[in-house]
Amino acid sequence: MKQAGAIFESSVQPHITYGDTMIPLYSTVTGKLLSNPQDLNSAYWRNNLESPVRFSRAVETLLSDQKGRQIVFMEIGPHSTLSGPLCQILMSH
Repeated sequence: MKQAGAIFESSVQPHITYGDTMIPLYSTVTGKLLSNPQDLNSAYWRNNLESPVRFSRAVETLLSDQKGRQIVFMEIGPHSTLSGPLCQILMSH
């Protein structure tokens, strides 16, 4: 995907707009909480295309940040692809 990264980044850049606020999200690109809309720029989406998915890191960070709070995970799709990995992460946490 690295070969397509630069083309992808320049293609999406003109179409990205930012609001003043956003609902925070745990990024599977960085494994961290993102709350600044400008963090979701074309370079971020290029990294999303080129980089390994850090699903485990993102979930572990979420669990650490939300200790003592109820968390609901919802997977929307034709198959529960992430339920196995999610259960493994929850068991080890």
